[in-house]
Amino acid sequence: MDRNDFDVIIVGSGAGGGTLAGHLAPSGKRILILERGGWLPRELENWDAGEVFVDNRYVSKETWYDERGKAFQPGIHYYVGGQTKFYGAALYRLRREDFGVPMAIFSYDEPSTGGSIVRSSTLEPSATGSLVYLNARPTVDATLERVKRAGGKVEGPAVQLPNDIGWIGFFTDTEGNRVGLHSKTNG
Repeated sequence: MDRNDFDVIIVGSGAGGGTLAGHLAPSGKRILILERGGWLPRELENWDAGEVFVDNRYVSKETWYDERGKAFQPGIHYYVGGQTKFYGAALYRLRREDFGVPMAIFSYDEPSTGGSIVRSSTLEPSATGSLVYLNARPTVDATLERVKRAGGKVEGPAVQLPNDIGWIGFFTDTEGNRVGLHSKTNG
């Protein structure tokens, strides 16, 4: 393979590109991340909201033109981490206590995705709504056995998917929600 051959080329290292790269990294694929800017300098001004958002210390000085040819300054940042590097601190982050309802949080190991179950008087159990698949650890069969012991209804044995995608299984919990399970192996 030529050193310039890549399986995946990702443009930008912000929340989208960085997350995609993190997800694909363990796949063994050759990944190239293209980023227009360099590293943000480590300096005290990074922590000064006035410098960052009022004085636009890190905003590109380039000029763009709209469809009528009128010049404007785009207010864009070209640094590793993209726009997320600057706006990440302002993004709204919800905590369990912010919901004001009972909630269970699924633990997870990076780079996996976690999740939660929420109980609310405005939500009703459903067997016909969106089907949510959960990561079954250690296997689908082991998780289905735990479901049986907890009073849930298992909908048949685990099914092996083609192309080494893994195994799936389904159950209905004690409140009437239909849930899917997935695991990479089932042995």
